[in-house]
Amino acid sequence: MHCKPPSDLTDPKDAKLAKVQAQLAELVTVVNEERKARKELEAQLAKKEAELVATVATTNIPPQAPTAPVKGLKIGAPNKFDGTHGAKAEVFIKQVNLYILANQHLLSTDRAIMVFILSYLTGPASLWAQPWMRKVMCKTETIKHDNFVTQFNAMYCDTEKKNWWR
Repeated sequence: MHCKPPSDLTDPKDAKLAKVQAQLAELVTVVNEERKARKELEAQLAKKEAELVATVATTNIPPQAPTAPVKGLKIGAPNKFDGTHGAKAEVFIKQVNLYILANQHLLSTDRAIMVFILSYLTGPASLWAQPWMRKVMCKTETIKHDNFVTQFNAMYCDTEKKNWWR
């Protein structure tokens, strides 16, 4: 018969095996603890995600189709003005006023308005406006577009009619 050796006379291989088995048992315990911790964290994460989705669903406005950028009213530029007195001058004035109203974001200063108006004068009207052109070019001189309007009306419009400029 085969007898087991007494415990004090154990084989070194058996001692190593026992040590490895103890380490393995310890590792299994650590892995199980890690799995448990991971499951708890996953459950917490799922709960937080559900809370977030619920919050977003109650506070979020449904997506809307993108809208085209808002463009201003498109007004044609006035016809060139050559200095013809009467009705043609009044038409020019009306066209300029409409354009200025539709493009106030571009023509927000007296100087900008004057540059715009002067650029549409030709022939005798352009010659008449030379002093105004010099004032516009001189950045230190104050320009009042109302003063120009008064002079333009006196020169080209029927002064007996209502002032169409303003």
